[in-house]
Amino acid sequence: MPMKRFYIIIISCLILLPVNIYAQGGKKEKVSKDIFGNTIIEDEDGNKTTIKKDIFGNTVIEDNKGNKKTIRKDIFGDTIIEDNKGNRTTIRKDIFGDKVIEDNKGNKKTVRKDIFDDTVIEDNKGNRTTIRKDIFGDKVIENNKGYRKTIKKDIFDDTIIEDNEGNRTTIRKDIFGDKIIEDNKGYRKTIKKDIFDNTIIEDNKGNKTKIGKDIFDNTIVETNGRKVKIGRDIFGYLQYEENNRRKAYLKKDIFDAWIFTDDNNNEIKYSIEFWKDIQRDFRGDEEETFFWLMDMCHGLTDYKEEYKVDIFGHLQFSNNKNERASLSKNIFDEMVYEDSKGNKMIYPQNFWNKMRKHSSDKKIFMDHIQRYLFE
Repeated sequence: MPMKRFYIIIISCLILLPVNIYAQGGKKEKVSKDIFGNTIIEDEDGNKTTIKKDIFGNTVIEDNKGNKKTIRKDIFGDTIIEDNKGNRTTIRKDIFGDKVIEDNKGNKKTVRKDIFDDTVIEDNKGNRTTIRKDIFGDKVIENNKGYRKTIKKDIFDDTIIEDNEGNRTTIRKDIFGDKIIEDNKGYRKTIKKDIFDNTIIEDNKGNKTKIGKDIFDNTIVETNGRKVKIGRDIFGYLQYEENNRRKAYLKKDIFDAWIFTDDNNNEIKYSIEFWKDIQRDFRGDEEETFFWLMDMCHGLTDYKEEYKVDIFGHLQFSNNKNERASLSKNIFDEMVYEDSKGNKMIYPQNFWNKMRKHSSDKKIFMDHIQRYLFE
């Protein structure tokens, strides 16, 4: 199975810092972060959405019903939002500097400032939302259909979120300095430190998460019977273990290539040239890169792939499914992408330079592999 899918690994259910929010219809949603920094949104009907970054720096939004959306920049710097059902939205600026949002179905929305410096959002169907501050400095969000939401601080410096449909959420600290998140429907979440400096997150529905360190400085996360350990071996390489079963490792070989392996016999290898680009995408955060690789390999077995630069400076990809791809420069100074599916794209240098304004040769190559070899 090719590496075209980005999976959320099992411990993404270890939820951090949840907040309950009420939509206009009154439905409660829980917004939180998992231990990898991904945003998790869950509602009371069992729907779950995950928001994360892929290797190209694109934002990926996927849910538990098979929907997937990608947010990226095109070669002109416009933001492109497209999903796996053929929908596409472009976000750009018009000649007045206003933000314009339009899709391939004829819908159009404009975001601008009015003469009072309020933010006005209106579309080509007559809908209009205004975001402003009232005379007390509180943020007010209202539309031309009568809905209104206010975000403010009370006299105790607590944050209050309430709307004109009776929903209210309070975020505050108690006398011990613990963060309390509660709503007017009876839900309550507490975030605090215990005497061992572990972070404890628990709610009034019996859920509890503990995050701390062991004596070897490994991070330990425990939630409702599930235990995850993330740390480094004696050589300083990252390793992961879940419930003493699932394991994964990230190490460097004698040629400075970085290799990810797991207990499902998967192996992903990047030459030092590719690894430098990947680390740049993850702002040098090796742990975040490690978790991204775990996401990609979750659900795969006996899969192996490699990215490298050959002796001629050409970029090469191969895997154990007999799939191949390359990126090289021809005698006319054009960039040529080819793969084992018979795809071949030739880009004049001036066009390639426009693409490189927002990316690198290696990231463009990897993007082509995802789009053409794996699709």
